[in-house]
Amino acid sequence: MKTKILSLMLTIASCVCFFSCSEDETPMDKVLTNVEGSKWITVSNSVSYELYFKNGYYTLDYISDHESYSIMGTYTQDNLKISFQRKPFITYTILAFRDGEISQSGTSMQVPVYYDHSYAETDIAETLRFTLCLE
Repeated sequence: MKTKILSLMLTIASCVCFFSCSEDETPMDKVLTNVEGSKWITVSNSVSYELYFKNGYYTLDYISDHESYSIMGTYTQDNLKISFQRKPFITYTILAFRDGEISQSGTSMQVPVYYDHSYAETDIAETLRFTLCLE
């Protein structure tokens, strides 16, 4: 597991190549209004996450307890706000995304992760802080 986390950390550090954009528009500018085609990564509580946006869907790939998992759902974007279709996923408990917010700089996104239990569905378990991966 340490090797996978180290590998993800190296990926974060090396995600500095730019994908194609117009001369005037940087990848960070683009995601402020359109996350389509972008990749975001983070590590939290020994779980590594990769979040992709493509064709109106988001895909969350994550590694927890040495196992790889993936969920997929739709999303909508209203400038800096991202609304996720609620899809439960399991790490140490059952969790779900609802919404997220991209930073003004376009380099990061905060996504509160909610407990997905009927008795605790309004409680935030943690907030993931994703970094835009430029490739």
